Amino acid sequence: MTVRRKKKDMGSRLTLLRRRYAGRSLEGVRLTDGTPAGDYLAGEPEGWREVEMYAIFACADAGWPLHRANIQCMARELDG
Repeated sequence: MTVRRKKKDMGSRLTLLRRRYAGRSLEGVRLTDGTPAGDYLAGEPEGWREVEMYAIFACADAGWPLHRANIQCMARELDG
């Protein structure tokens, strides 16, 4: 028997993230490998782009280096 977890409502969480990071831009933000953040997001699956954008901001606020593993870890955490 498989137990499935009910996924939290992502809509309300995204609304909170939108309010928190309103007005911030990825322009000029680069990952540790030198890739512009916008180019990184363009290569990610469409469904994750918004969450990963907020994850980039959250990583920067936390003082984490901006590399793919940290961004993806934070995105999973934000996704719940």
